[in-house]
Amino acid sequence: MPLRVAIVGSGVSGLAALWTLQQQQRQSGDKDIEIHLYEADERVGGHTLTVPWRNLSKAGGITMVDIAFTLFNKLTYPNFTSFLSHLDIPALPMRITFGLSRNNGQFEWSSTSLSTLFAQRRNLLSPSVWRMLFDIWRFNLFAADVLLGHDEPSGEDQTRTKQDEESVGAYLKRNHYSSAFRDNYLIPLASSIWVNNPDQTLNSIPILMLASYFKNHLLLNSSFSDNDGVQWLVIKDGAQQYVDRILEGLPRENLHLSTPISKIESECRLKGKGPPLLLHTADGSIERFDRVIVATAGDEALRILGDGATFDERRILGCFKTSPSRVYLHSDTSFMPRNRKAWAAWNYHDFSTSGPSGPLVSLTANLNDLPGQDISITGPILTTLNPPKTPDPWSIQGTFYFRHPVYDSASMQAQNELHRIQGRRNIWFAGAWMREGFHEHGFTTGVKAAMDICPE
Repeated sequence: MPLRVAIVGSGVSGLAALWTLQQQQRQSGDKDIEIHLYEADERVGGHTLTVPWRNLSKAGGITMVDIAFTLFNKLTYPNFTSFLSHLDIPALPMRITFGLSRNNGQFEWSSTSLSTLFAQRRNLLSPSVWRMLFDIWRFNLFAADVLLGHDEPSGEDQTRTKQDEESVGAYLKRNHYSSAFRDNYLIPLASSIWVNNPDQTLNSIPILMLASYFKNHLLLNSSFSDNDGVQWLVIKDGAQQYVDRILEGLPRENLHLSTPISKIESECRLKGKGPPLLLHTADGSIERFDRVIVATAGDEALRILGDGATFDERRILGCFKTSPSRVYLHSDTSFMPRNRKAWAAWNYHDFSTSGPSGPLVSLTANLNDLPGQDISITGPILTTLNPPKTPDPWSIQGTFYFRHPVYDSASMQAQNELHRIQGRRNIWFAGAWMREGFHEHGFTTGVKAAMDICPE
C-alpha cells in the first residue's frame, strides 16, 4: 500500500512540500507515495498570484503582473532560488526603492537617490530631516550589536532574556532616537516589510527580529546609492509559472480545490507505526491518510486541528496570529506621492484604514518599475494595500484579499517550541510564519516537512 499524504494549503509551503514529495515519488518509482493537495480557495498559489493587466494604450494587449509575492534575491532566498534554477525559470533584476508620503504630501522623500531624498528642496534646511539622516547612520552602525550572542533558530528550546523580547519602540526610546527617524524612516520601512500596522511594528515586533532582517538584507549598509543592498529579482512573465510547473506532476483527481478542511482527527489502532489520520472536509466527507502536512497560517492550523489538538498544539499554535489585508490593482496615480520626484517602487502612506488592532499599513507598489514594462503601452500599473478610500472605479482591474503573520515576542518564543509538536501525531506544520514570514521561509519549511516524512 502506498503512503497516503495529505497537504492542507496550497501556498508556497504546501507547493514546496508537494514538489519535494514528487521528487521522492520519482526516485521510488511513482508507486510508494500517494499525494493529495487540499485548498479552501478556488485557486492554487496563496500569495503567489499572477493576473492579467489590460493595457491602457490604444494598442491594447495584456501584461501579466504579480499581486502579492513579487521579489526575491539569491542572498537570502537560497533554497527558492535553487528551486527556480532546477526548473529553468528565468529571473530579471529589479532595483527596489522606497518612498514615503505623510500628511497628504506635506512631507515626502524617496530612497532612489540623494536628490530624491530631498525631493522637497525645503527639507535641505529642515533640522528634523538632518536628525533623521544622522539617526539612520547611527542605527546602521549600532543596530547589529543586538544580535551579538544570538544564532539562527536551532529548532530547540532557547532561553530568552528581556533584551530578546525588547520591542522596536522600547529600543528606540532607550537609545534616544528621534521621532523623525522613527516616524519618517524606520517604522514605515519595517511596517511595509512585514505588512504590519505601525503601532504593532513599534510596540510588538522585537528589535532582535528587525535587526536580523536589516543585517541579512544589507539594509544596515544603506546610504541611498545604487551599490547598496542586495540585488532583487522578479520571475520573468510572473511567479505563477512555478505554481503551474509543480501542478503538472499532480494527478487532477488528487487536487481538491474549494475544499476547506474542517477537522483533522487521529484514530487509534493497535497495529502499525502510528495512528491513521482522518481528514474531515467542510462538505462532510472523510478521507484517511498516513501523514498530513498542514501548510496554512498558524492560527488556521489550530482551528483545523479542532477539539483534538493536544495541550502543546493549543499552547504553541495559539501564539500565532494573522491580520487581513485588501489589495487593489489599479491605475489611480493619486495614490502615489504628490511630488513626482518622490515616486519609488514602494510608496508608504501614513493615511490608512483601521483594523481591530489599530491603523493598517498602506503601501502603493509602482509595478511600472518592473523590468520590461513600458508605461506608454500599459499605462500606470499600481497595487495599493489597505487604502483609506477606494481608487477611482474606472481605474480598478482587480481586488484581492490576503492575510499576513503578526509577530511579537510570544510568537518568536513559540517558534522555538515548534519542534515539540512537529510530526508528533504524524502531523507536520509548514509556513512562512514559522520563521520571519517571507517566501523563502515558506518554501524551506515546506521542503523540510516533506523530507521529514520521506527522508530518502
